[in-house]
Amino acid sequence: MPMYFYRGTFAPELKTHILENARNFEAIMRGSIEAFGGKLDVCFLSATSAEPIGFVEFKNDLDARSWNLFYGSQHGVTTSDLESLIDYGELQKIAKRVNQCSEKATQHRRL
Repeated sequence: MPMYFYRGTFAPELKTHILENARNFEAIMRGSIEAFGGKLDVCFLSATSAEPIGFVEFKNDLDARSWNLFYGSQHGVTTSDLESLIDYGELQKIAKRVNQCSEKATQHRRL
């Protein structure tokens, strides 16, 4: 399953509630993600800001974006950012494509 990096921010009242109930935070996140067919790999609260950070997996972008929209719309969640990560195989394909196209893409420099 494709992996995503997640980070969010909370309004002060939700942040206080989460810090008071930090033991339950991972279970709450896990249940939310699994409801959309995803898998929580790791989730924690940032030591500097007490904001959520984690790595999650979803079967496809539709499930990932749907969860992100749902989570970001919850009371007290002020931002919810989700970024897809590139795996090694994709990175190799990108490098190959750059090598294939770089000469043609820079032909204008010879004019």
